[in-house]
Amino acid sequence: MPDSDAYQHDDVVRCLDRLGRHVYLPTPTWFENILLDHTEMTGAKESVMDTLESPDVHVRDRGYDDREIFRRGVQVRRLGLLGLL
Repeated sequence: MPDSDAYQHDDVVRCLDRLGRHVYLPTPTWFENILLDHTEMTGAKESVMDTLESPDVHVRDRGYDDREIFRRGVQVRRLGLLGLL
């Protein structure tokens, strides 16, 4: 596994989530996956970090056991989400 210094230079987002876990979003993922499909996310790096650090809603993804959903600025009742973490 590459050392953490290598990752630090290649990550767009690097923060702790609300549970204190390290979150890394590699530069290729940001530009080639997220921004290509979601142009509204351009310039939103700080918002992404804020959402991971202090979400209004944090739940398990119903379709994927190894994924979680972090959201801010949403009405929890409208989402109808189960499995709050």
